[in-house]
Amino acid sequence: GVGNTLKRHYETYLLEYELAHEDVDGECCLLCG
Repeated sequence: GVGNTLKRHYETYLLEYELAHEDVDGECCLLCG
């Protein structure tokens, strides 16, 4: 469904964001938690 597609895209975006901003893991944890 569309929901799963968007979720998968969002997870990919978050993963790429984490890889590009490894120095803000703390903030990412707050955003993702």
